[in-house]
Amino acid sequence: MTGLELEQAFYSMISAEPMSGCWLWMGNATKNGYGVIAQNYAHRLSYAMHNGEIGNLHVLHRCDNPGCVNPKHLFLGTQQDNNADKLKKGRASGGSMKGTEHHQAKLNDQNVIQIRERYKHGENQTQLAKAFSISQGTVWSIVNRKTWAHIV
Repeated sequence: MTGLELEQAFYSMISAEPMSGCWLWMGNATKNGYGVIAQNYAHRLSYAMHNGEIGNLHVLHRCDNPGCVNPKHLFLGTQQDNNADKLKKGRASGGSMKGTEHHQAKLNDQNVIQIRERYKHGENQTQLAKAFSISQGTVWSIVNRKTWAHIV
């Protein structure tokens, strides 16, 4: 793919979100939500297209949205900067965000209460995982209060 073809393909995969200003990636993405195009991360490609070379640095998101490719929302940093940014935003191990405050939460407080009740009444973890579209390991962590411990 030539540079021009890549640039055209890139812009065809963007949907601007007016409230946040994010440019949402509508193409292929990793399981963590980072856009991928022609074997490149879309946010890294966007930064390079709009600002120049990245080198060995990381491209971080001010908006904390992995699917955003708006160059105004992106900035360069080292691995240490990336770790500090994750910690500040509650995405690192030991972060302060809990339950629905966490950006990757698939459940809400009521779901967690239902899972614990249904488990207490005999439903197995595999059935619960299927019912709530989560892994059996996540169910185990919930019923054993390793996660969502703040929910009574």
